[in-house]
Amino acid sequence: MDYRTFFKNKLLWAILGLAAALTALYCVLCLVTAGAVGLPFQRSISFDRATVYSDLTDFEIQGDVLFSLSDQGSVNLHKRDDSLIKYKFVTIFVSRLSDIGKSTDITYLEENSTSSREGKTRFVLKEGRNTVRIQSGNWSEIRVRLGTREDMSLRVDKIVLSRLPVMTEYFLSVFLLLASVVCVFWYFAVFRGLGAWLIARPTWILAIIMTFQVLTMIYYVDQKRGYQIDEILSLSQANGRLTGSQVHGDADIFDKWNTSDYFSNFLTVQPGERFDLKLVYRTISRNVHPPFYHMQLHAVHSFFPNTWSKWLGAGINIFWLVAANIMLYKASKLVLKGNFSALLPCAIWGFSGGAMSNVTFFRMYATLTFFFTALTYLGILVISGREKSDFRFCIALSLVLFFGSFTQLYFFVFFALTAFALLFWLLYTKQYKQVMNCAIATVSSLGIYFYCWPNVVRQIFRSTRGRQSFENLLQTEGFVDRIKTFGNIINRQLFSGMLLKFSAIILVLLIIGAIMSLVRKTGREDGQKKALEADNFLIIFMFFNAMLFFLIIAKIAPFRTDRYIFAIYPTVALLFITLGNYALCRINKRFAVLALAFFSAFLILSDFRNKNVNYLLVRTPDVPLILAAYENPSCIVFAIPTARYRVSNSLPDFTHFERTFICLSTEKFDTALNGVPDGEEFFLYISSLLDQNEILTHMRNISPYKRARMLYVNLGGYGESDFYAYLIER
Repeated sequence: MDYRTFFKNKLLWAILGLAAALTALYCVLCLVTAGAVGLPFQRSISFDRATVYSDLTDFEIQGDVLFSLSDQGSVNLHKRDDSLIKYKFVTIFVSRLSDIGKSTDITYLEENSTSSREGKTRFVLKEGRNTVRIQSGNWSEIRVRLGTREDMSLRVDKIVLSRLPVMTEYFLSVFLLLASVVCVFWYFAVFRGLGAWLIARPTWILAIIMTFQVLTMIYYVDQKRGYQIDEILSLSQANGRLTGSQVHGDADIFDKWNTSDYFSNFLTVQPGERFDLKLVYRTISRNVHPPFYHMQLHAVHSFFPNTWSKWLGAGINIFWLVAANIMLYKASKLVLKGNFSALLPCAIWGFSGGAMSNVTFFRMYATLTFFFTALTYLGILVISGREKSDFRFCIALSLVLFFGSFTQLYFFVFFALTAFALLFWLLYTKQYKQVMNCAIATVSSLGIYFYCWPNVVRQIFRSTRGRQSFENLLQTEGFVDRIKTFGNIINRQLFSGMLLKFSAIILVLLIIGAIMSLVRKTGREDGQKKALEADNFLIIFMFFNAMLFFLIIAKIAPFRTDRYIFAIYPTVALLFITLGNYALCRINKRFAVLALAFFSAFLILSDFRNKNVNYLLVRTPDVPLILAAYENPSCIVFAIPTARYRVSNSLPDFTHFERTFICLSTEKFDTALNGVPDGEEFFLYISSLLDQNEILTHMRNISPYKRARMLYVNLGGYGESDFYAYLIER
């Protein structure tokens, strides 16, 4: 039998291609649904955070397991008596930093036909995956201790029951998926010519990748249920007829009854104020950020007066992140010197939890990410000697510097690091004319910037955020902890918790590649040496910029949160692919791109599996749906005077009440109660910073209202921004 003829049989490959495509679809379902759809060797059930902390149901059934939440704060899992599946592994996923290091208990009851026994395992939680094995799998009940029901001391992201360890299931799933994709691609490449056609047109592949990325972004934006206080402040400062300072308590928003239209004005552009950028300028001049992002918000909302929607803010973020990915691709082509390999950093970053969190957080950080990436591209352009026009380069540098610093003040930090590295390179290579061009572009851009935005001096040295940054800079304690916190953020959002493993692999490959280069060492011409110097300095340039910016932000950032380092994620993705390519090319050039492609696919699938996306606030209640059962309800809000601006997070809620009274003291609370018509039920919002029982007891003592039923909690993204919502009745 001629095996060459056999393997060239189109019918055979058509059958294999179809089988591989179905297998790939099956694996995707398994990975994306986190075990709800299982492979033949896999059987797992997962309970996510929304289930664990649901206020609407006390139990839920998945497959052959019933989930319930006890009054003592433990999660109980009961297996059906007729179940034959042996779940031998319990995996708890934890991401909240304050929970890491806590001890927790897993108690299980094992039963067989003759006896039963109870086992107990206590362990210390680590970030991410915590797997415990149950001896036989013949259990009927498992209890995971969380704390009391009133005070959940542990915030569990997910609980997974499985027959195999979670990562074993995952690796098998990824292997099957990648093998199936290779079969499909090989079929079309050999017999349909599609693979060769796509490889010859990398921009089409980039367009396909970015289309799926945008669809993923839209999916996560659709999942977003609530808003952080900073997002509401952005809307009120960009679109409100009232100035942003009123949100912080400098006007008559407090201690009086206001209608729903009054609060809607904070969030919408009025017909007579469309495209009034001077209004935005005046409002943001009292703020701690430059106004470019708020001007964008105002301009977009000006097309839809009296309307506000999460899709308008998401549209701005998606636009800038797509532009940043295009800029990252252009930079990757210069660094990696390959059209196909240049797609890999774009795929890794664009599908990462960091990019998805960036698009679902309606602030200026998506815009800032574009200007960071654009500045990195310009730096790579200079180092690689590819800039074709001094004039065009100077114009581009001036625009990036002006609009980047007009977006967020941290851009000055990144620009200073980039300028220092480029100055060193240009002086080292004796490109004095280019030094003068860059200096002229920088000085002219900064001159125009300070003329347009003189408030920058006050924002840096006298604003609350500026003072916080300088205070953090002078502090000597806690810097290592801050580095660990921000490092964990990058590790989770860009590398799916495997940063140390990938770094170790790349380090080993670099050592092997260096040894093999020494063994095969040959003489190089002067042109090759200069090109090698530029290639090496490109790696130093990206590492220098990303690492120093990371350390500076870890030192001065007012909060330990991901938003401050979103902008360097594309550079970090490019840096890791570059290091991997640098090492693998010294071992085997043909193998390098294939290995990096598999690495990228594995990383992307890992991120889909772990879903490291923030700012969704999926537990935020659907207030309009809840209020639909009540006719024109009123609302009284009891806020705390020292944190009165925290009430701004609930502004969207107040647009659904007929009228709202926000009080800051007990006396004003009594005044508000007297303003409620006799017998009319109303809603009461109480800040989480206040004693709920004390306020409710006071209300019962001075008014005929005796019943208070908590309906939901308005989540502000920070604990101190939460408000408990009660329905008050006689």
